[in-house]
Amino acid sequence: MKALEIEGGCVRLGGRAVLDGISLTFSPGVFTVIVGANGAGKSTLMSLLAGLRAPDEGAVLLDRQPLVALSSGARARRLGLLPQNQEIAWALDVETLAGLGRTARMGAMGLRAEDRRAVGRALDATGMTAFARREVSTLSGGERGRALIARVLAGEPEWLLADEPLTGLDPGHQLEILKLLKAFCATPGQGVVTTLHDLALAARVADRVIVLHEGRVLADGPAREALSPEVVRTAYGVEIVWLEGRAGPLIELVGPAADEKGAPCPP
Repeated sequence: MKALEIEGGCVRLGGRAVLDGISLTFSPGVFTVIVGANGAGKSTLMSLLAGLRAPDEGAVLLDRQPLVALSSGARARRLGLLPQNQEIAWALDVETLAGLGRTARMGAMGLRAEDRRAVGRALDATGMTAFARREVSTLSGGERGRALIARVLAGEPEWLLADEPLTGLDPGHQLEILKLLKAFCATPGQGVVTTLHDLALAARVADRVIVLHEGRVLADGPAREALSPEVVRTAYGVEIVWLEGRAGPLIELVGPAADEKGAPCPP
């Protein structure tokens, strides 16, 4: 089975271990959500998995082959990255933006017929076909998010790596984006790894939740286990309870965790 792995990954910045001995295996067909407080190492871990940087120690592997051994083009064909707060500096329409996702696959003469078909499929999958000629700067937040996912899908990667894809979106658009990510993961041979801030959404959509705390894996497993009250108390300093909602189990924030004397812990 094709897998994306990190073995003993360590990253140090300014003498501090941002990631410390991370070993994880990601499998296709699994919707994995990485959570953790600010500074826990989420974005750094995503940059390693995407091949944007190499760990100071350890290795990142794709099908047991070191990621650093692959050319940038080979990585781009297999790993689709949706970075955090991506800025679009040029006046592009949606179809042109999606076409940029074919850069690692298209020939020297530009987009071929097969590339245009891939772009069409990506626009259709994200519900953006009707917006193909719209300039990206005129789109709403949710539409822009779908257009950016179309760019990734047009590249036909095996993995979709999304760093905080819901930032700045209202609840309805957040659910739209998560639905698209889940659909990608449902295709055989494809997998999703994403970071989220919202624990309730993570609990709702994830097949697997990884909780990072101070650069290490604090918990890893199904949401009900990985986001236990004890884990969340350690990782975030807050108290939660699990409830049974109409759509299934859900998390409710109770308040700040108390210290040993019963006083609320400082934020």
